[in-house]
Parts: sequence; C-alpha cells; structure tokens
Amino acid sequence: MKISLLLTATNPLSLKYLTFFATLSSWYQHVDEIIIADGGTTDETYEKIDKSILDKIKIVKNKNTHWDIFNGFSPNHINSMLNEGINECKNDWLIIIGSDFVLKEFDRKSVEEKLKKYSTENWVRFRRYKLKSYNANQWENLEDNRGAVILNMKKIRELTQFPLIMGLLDTNNIIYDYPIFAKKFASIKYNQTGPVIIPKGLPLTGGNKTISEIKVFVSDHFFYDKVLAKKQRKLFFEYFNARVTASALLSNYEIDQKILKSKNRIPHKELINLDVPKEFHDIVKKYLTDDCLGNFRDLKIKKFTYAKISSYLIRKLKTKILKSKGFISIIDYMDWTDDIKQCKVNDLNLIYKKQDKYF
Repeated sequence: MKISLLLTATNPLSLKYLTFFATLSSWYQHVDEIIIADGGTTDETYEKIDKSILDKIKIVKNKNTHWDIFNGFSPNHINSMLNEGINECKNDWLIIIGSDFVLKEFDRKSVEEKLKKYSTENWVRFRRYKLKSYNANQWENLEDNRGAVILNMKKIRELTQFPLIMGLLDTNNIIYDYPIFAKKFASIKYNQTGPVIIPKGLPLTGGNKTISEIKVFVSDHFFYDKVLAKKQRKLFFEYFNARVTASALLSNYEIDQKILKSKNRIPHKELINLDVPKEFHDIVKKYLTDDCLGNFRDLKIKKFTYAKISSYLIRKLKTKILKSKGFISIIDYMDWTDDIKQCKVNDLNLIYKKQDKYF
C-alpha cells in the first residue's frame, strides 16, 4: 500500500507560516510521497527544507495553482490548488492536510490495516488537536476531526468529475474543507491564474470513519505578528466571504476579535514543555520572536456582548444596503454549467472592478 500526503504552500518562509517546516519534517518518514501544490513561491522556502526530505517531495506549480495572497485570490482557489495536487497522486491513499498540521501520532502498520478495512469508503478522516492557553498554568486541549480528509484514490479516480473533488458546497457558496460530488462548474481567470475550473456540488459520501491512529497538532498562525495576522484575516474575509457572497466587510473590531490575545506572555520554558510534536518544538526554538502571536495567551471570547452583537447587526444592515445598490456576489456573476466542456471563462479582474465601487 502506498500513501501520499498533499498540502499547499505560497511563500511560507517570508509570510511567517513557519509551521510548514515542522509539518514536512513530522510526516516525512511515515508517507511514501509529499505533494506540494505551490501558489507561486518566490522566497527561499524550498532551500530551507532539509535535504533528506526533498527526495519524497513533488512540487506542483503552474498557472492553475498560482495564488498571490496579498493581491487578491480567486474564490475557492485553495481547493483549486488541491485539485491540481490530487491529479498528480498515483498512490492508493491521499492524506490532505493544512500546512500547519504537524504529525503527532502515526502507526503505519495499524493505519494500513484500518485503510484496508475501509476500502469501500470514498474518504475517511483522521484526528487533530489544538492547545489553548486561557489561564496562567492551564492549557485546554481541543480535539476534533474537522478539516481532516484521507481520499481513497482508487474510488476517487472512478468518479466522473475527477480530479475536481475539492470545491464549493452547493448550499452555502463559500470555501468547503471536504470533498464534494461536483454537479456544476465555472471557469475563472485572475491575474496570472487559470483558466481554473471551480466545481460546485454536494458533500461526497463518506467521512463517517476516523483513523484514530493518525493524530495531528494544529498551531494556527503561531509565528504571525499582530500586523500580519490582521492583514491576512482582512484579506481572507474579503475574498472568501465578502466578495464571494456579497456581504459587507468585517469591521476592525471584528478582525481584532479573530486574533484576540492577552498581554500575558507565556514563559518560554512553558512553551517548550508542551505536549506537542518534537518537530514543532524544534521550530519554536529556531524561529520564536517576541512579537509572535504564539508567545501570548488566548482570551476567551464571550458568545454575546453588546459590541459583538452591534457589530454583527451593523454589518448585516450594510450588506442589505450594498445589495440594494446593486452589489452582486462573484458566485452570482459567474456562468455555471452542468457540462464542464461548456464552461465560459469568467475574468475576475472585471468582476472585482464591478464590485470595488461598493466597498
């Protein structure tokens, strides 16, 4: 049995997405191949990867994967990148991970036994966990199987829409973290991308089984500083939510809430004693600086506050006003067809220009 790993990367070194290096190091010995769908990396990321890992890495880099995160990115383009990687996988199973999913547990023999048992499934899940430091000496362990996908490539290749497996969910029109059975398609082009096919459909059957022998640690944006984190959040919600669904932009208050941290610094000794993979400890020792978000304790956000409710209601009102003035979502602008051969190319540059006057 051959097992591949798939993740994405776009200048992780210069963008301080440094957990990427720990992720590669932790998975390297446990899988047969690592596929990286590259969004157009121009920094020295790949020169920093340990040479012993490079022999297992396959980099997929083309116009369909290109993603300039700070210059506008296409709706659902992260999944378009993943579909390019899926197309390159020739092995039996493909584990799709975030670039900050550092491997904690992986028993190859037990994993293979479980995968054989689930050979009739289209896809299964694995486990993941986070650590949140809400109190001085207490860490909360949050464990789930969200965003965890292992594709049974034998079954996936039999699907008529292969390799367009990752895409939009028909019911909400925003980024979707799990495989779909595509029923509609649209083609988009933006700056140096494309034309890229965007699939849209229903959840792909499967995902009811979890391989408990695989467990990953997710650190979120541990090495971001507040300026970079706010910039990234603002752009993410603009291009994946506001422009795609025709909603008002998040307020500065709402963006601040997304990265809320206390002023209490976590002692370095406490950080390196956390129950996390060794590879994560290694990059903490190497890259941690005083301004990293991971240096500070988390703040619990109350579900309901007057400020939170008022910001939400104001944004809803702004959205209604924008739509009444003619602001239309990208999804509504695009030409969708159930025949992939009939896809018309939608130029996002033109669509964005139509939207810009409403922001």
